[in-house]
Amino acid sequence: MTASVFAAKATRGSRRGSVLRRGRTLLFTHRVETRSLSSDEFREVISHFASGVTVITAHHEDRSFGTTASAVTSLSLEPPMLLICMNKQSETGRAVAASKRFGVNILGANQVDLAERFAIKGGDKFAGVAVTAGKWGEPLFDDALATLECRVAEETSGGTHYVFLAEVESGAARGGTPLAYFKGEFGRLELTPDQLEHRPADALEDELRAADAELAAAIDRSDLSAALAAIDARRERMVAIARERIGDG
Repeated sequence: MTASVFAAKATRGSRRGSVLRRGRTLLFTHRVETRSLSSDEFREVISHFASGVTVITAHHEDRSFGTTASAVTSLSLEPPMLLICMNKQSETGRAVAASKRFGVNILGANQVDLAERFAIKGGDKFAGVAVTAGKWGEPLFDDALATLECRVAEETSGGTHYVFLAEVESGAARGGTPLAYFKGEFGRLELTPDQLEHRPADALEDELRAADAELAAAIDRSDLSAALAAIDARRERMVAIARERIGDG
């Protein structure tokens, strides 16, 4: 196995030391040079951090905005807060900065099409998407795994991005399997059979519905490999439900 090693901080300097040789003390100088990560190197390293996938939405000046985002994290439980980072060139980011309000739509494993659609600039991204307007008019996806409505409490910036610290004013979840993002690709989290067997019954049923949705979406895309994977996932969930309710005997 090989690994790339990069220096994370640019420094240039020298260090003096001494060594005793045959009764004499010799001075030596050791110079170390390092360099900072390039943007491409940083992108390669950080791509190994798996995350969930969301679509951040906002409504400003009678217009709806939305963009795919994975730089989202919970921040506090008391009060409920989260943090999102958005590029300053993003129309959605600018709309959030102006309105101080936004929605978070957490995507399920069967919503790759939405993640890809909202990752692209321009066009009518909301065409054909079932949404409900939130309390500030921001679009909330009817079929999202979960949704949150947030009010910006603090705003700062880091490099090319806005950083919004927001209070969560409302939220709802319907359960299911989350969409994941890893090394530049969308995918799904897989639970082991043992983990599935010990899931609560209601969670198992949510995952079963999610597997059905994944199968339907794969068929719509004519994606045979994804359809077969969804069938396998559905079978695992059905086995887990059966063992939960009937037992192994």
